Amino acid sequence: MVLRFFLLAATFFLSCTEVQRDNPYDSGGINFRGGEVSPSSASTQTGIIRGTPVDYGNEIYETVVIGTQTWMARNLNYNANNSQCYDDNENNCTYFGYGRLYRWYTAMSVCPNGWHLPSQEDWTTLVKFVGSQAVGNKLKNSNNWNGRDIYGFSALPGGFCHYEWMSTSVAEVHKGCRYSHVGTNGYWWSGTESYESSAKYVEITDDDNIYGMGIVNGMGSASKDDYLFSVRCLKD
Repeated sequence: MVLRFFLLAATFFLSCTEVQRDNPYDSGGINFRGGEVSPSSASTQTGIIRGTPVDYGNEIYETVVIGTQTWMARNLNYNANNSQCYDDNENNCTYFGYGRLYRWYTAMSVCPNGWHLPSQEDWTTLVKFVGSQAVGNKLKNSNNWNGRDIYGFSALPGGFCHYEWMSTSVAEVHKGCRYSHVGTNGYWWSGTESYESSAKYVEITDDDNIYGMGIVNGMGSASKDDYLFSVRCLKD
C-alpha cells in the first residue's frame, strides 16, 4: 500500500512538472517545439469563414472573413526592400511562419493590389467585432501560441527589430538591428500616424488571455524608421 502511494505521488509530480514548459518557441529552450506552423489548421473550429486565397510573391495566402472585414490569415512574407527575417534567419520567416518584419514606410505599400495596411480604425473594427475581452487570446494561433483562434486570424509571436544608433565624430549611424520578443509577443503596424516620425502599432503578448489587445485606442506608437514590425494585410 505504501509503495503504491509513492508510485502515484511520483506520477502526479511528473505530470505537474510537464506542464511547466519552457518557452516552446525559443530554439535554446528545453521544450523547443519546432516544426512548421499551420495557420490554416484552425479551419475545423466553428466561427471561421474562409475567403478567397491570394497568390502574391509566389506564395498563397489564405484569407478569413471576420465581421465586415477580410484579412489575410497569416503575416506577410513578401521580400521587399527594408524588410528582414527575425535574427536574419530565413526559417523564422517561413518554417516558423512569422513572416517578414518591415519598416513603416515599406509596410504602407507592401500589400498586394486590392489590399492595404490596416489603419487604427480598421483594428478597432476588428476588436469591436471579436469583443474586447480576451481579444488577443481569441486571435492567437491555437496550435502554436496556445490561443483559441476563434476566427482563423492565427496570430503568431513574431517579435520585432529595433535599430539602434551610434554617434560618431561625423554623424549618427545605425549600429545594428536588435531583435526581441519572438515567441512571446507579436507586433503589427497600422497605417495611422502618431506624429510625423512615428506610427501606431498593435501588440499581442504571451499572457493576453484576459484582456489582450482590448483598448486599440491606446495602441502603442513607434518610430517609422527605427522599428520593424509584422504586417497583416486587409482587403480594400
